[in-house]
Amino acid sequence: DIAIDDVLIKDRACPSIGNCDFEQGLCAYKNSEKNREVDWIRIRGDTEDNTIGSQFGTYLAFDITPTT
Repeated sequence: DIAIDDVLIKDRACPSIGNCDFEQGLCAYKNSEKNREVDWIRIRGDTEDNTIGSQFGTYLAFDITPTT
């Protein structure tokens, strides 16, 4: 199961953080300190990246590896 929480809607343009291509890092995005069970991770390869159009681009995915 998946859930979305703490959504804030404002009547204005999104900040430039939404333009991150994740090639050099997470930009200003960060993983939640509250929920350590799920993290965003940067992955390169296997799936074609839409920014540079090859398998050498970087994208984000959920790391749902169980923690002990």
